[in-house]
Amino acid sequence: MKRDTSYGATAEAAAEGQLAWYRDTAKSSMAGLTAVRHTTRQNGRAALWLEIDHHWAGQSRARKRVEVFVPGTAAGSISSSSTPP
Repeated sequence: MKRDTSYGATAEAAAEGQLAWYRDTAKSSMAGLTAVRHTTRQNGRAALWLEIDHHWAGQSRARKRVEVFVPGTAAGSISSSSTPP
């Protein structure tokens, strides 16, 4: 779950900003990135759930990353998962 306004105050803006960073292979080391967005709710608030398929630069093994973006900020609540499909 990501509660961070670095890329925007809404879940959509934050997700777009994070995806833009991920798409910069030089910064993120991710390549071949595709993302599917799902609207959802988290603790009664509108949220955006992303399913991200990618591989690490220089590797061919497919990876899947799932992230949920909610509006607002909360210190220490940023986490994500990157596991093989």
